[in-house]
Amino acid sequence: MIFLLTYDRSNGVLVKELQFKDSEIEVANEARLEAEIACAGNGQMEVVILKAESREKLQETHARYFKTLKQLSPT
Repeated sequence: MIFLLTYDRSNGVLVKELQFKDSEIEVANEARLEAEIACAGNGQMEVVILKAESREKLQETHARYFKTLKQLSPT
């Protein structure tokens, strides 16, 4: 699976998430470009494309997009 994430760094929240099949990489890249254009001028927005077997695996490898800062910090 291909995941397109739009993340608000200043608030630490995932704003938008889209999923694509591996065969839809061109569509995913077009959507990424559109998201980057929409976020242009806002340096706190991060747009990324990531590939993972599943959303669960993505949450394991890139937890910062899915958890709050408090959840990520050791207690």
